[in-house]
Amino acid sequence: MQLATAYQHPMVLILCVWICFVSVTCAKKTCNVLDYGAKADKQTDIGPPLLKAYADCLKATTGRPEDTIVLIPQGSHNGDFSLKSNVLFAKGKGLTFTFNGQIHLAYNSRYTGNMIAFTRCQNLVVNGVGAFHGYGDLYRPGGNFNLFDAPLYHLVVALGTNFRIHNFRISSTNIGATDGIDVSGTNIHVHDVDIKTGDECVTAKSPMKGLLVERVSCINTDGCSIGSFGASGKGYIVEDVLYRHVNLTNASNGVVVKTYSSSQGTIRNITFTDFILDNVAYPIKFDYTWGETLHKTKRNIGSSYGSQKWTDAKFINFRGTGSKYRPLVTLHCSPRSPCTHFKFQNIQLQGSVEEPSISSACGTVDNLSRKF
Repeated sequence: MQLATAYQHPMVLILCVWICFVSVTCAKKTCNVLDYGAKADKQTDIGPPLLKAYADCLKATTGRPEDTIVLIPQGSHNGDFSLKSNVLFAKGKGLTFTFNGQIHLAYNSRYTGNMIAFTRCQNLVVNGVGAFHGYGDLYRPGGNFNLFDAPLYHLVVALGTNFRIHNFRISSTNIGATDGIDVSGTNIHVHDVDIKTGDECVTAKSPMKGLLVERVSCINTDGCSIGSFGASGKGYIVEDVLYRHVNLTNASNGVVVKTYSSSQGTIRNITFTDFILDNVAYPIKFDYTWGETLHKTKRNIGSSYGSQKWTDAKFINFRGTGSKYRPLVTLHCSPRSPCTHFKFQNIQLQGSVEEPSISSACGTVDNLSRKF
């Protein structure tokens, strides 16, 4: 299992792990960062001790994550740890990282890259009751495991395989580019997560094959997105995706595809079911011109239509409130490749005086759209 570090932002966690629970007391070897020079004084950089503990544990691994644990303990007397350097865990195999302490990112305007990243790893476990504090507000001009106020994206899984992300709480300022969870890869499961950010909640990136998202709460977010794919995006693929039991509150979107008219790719076999919406501007929005609508400077790109195939999509059991002056459902498909086999069932949304917006759609969409 390999992980590409495609996102380069401070305080972004890139995980190549299967997340579960492992007991420190049962481990054959525990590498406590306090034994490698770390101090819970909120001053000493925990970065070098983390890397030393990791290197030592890596030598003792048996291949079973529960046998070898890198431990960041809870600080004594309310002491917390400080992070002042980039930490890259590479080529890890059969290890557990238990983050029980509070780690604070020390402010430095020159910080770049991922502050903590895992790459080219196999069979890793990340767990704990601690938290990372990113102090994202300082970078802007003028559950069981928590991520607080990252300067930009919070949790990114890039090209992961067999991932499970659960029992997370993510909270940040209500401002753009503070995505909660962005994932791409194969066979990924996200569940029991509370996200309060100013941008995307749980997002499927390309390539994606096999994503299950369930029991998720999104507050002040941009909704559950597919994309974005970029104005020059070629060959994106998102398939076999299921979102269910999702609550969205005060969101700009419910479910949305983010693409440009010039993008090229495929979305197929996706299902959104059992959504509860409270004050969501665009509850359901599939618009192949999303990018041009949002970014006025890029509207000329739409003069060259890409080939985008959207097929086999289901929207089932949506209830709640949308916006008073926006359509509850927007389906704007490319005239070059209209949508096919879209199904809408039991859509009970209120709060809009606008009719559903349907264009360039075919298959089952036109008939079913009359039931809104």
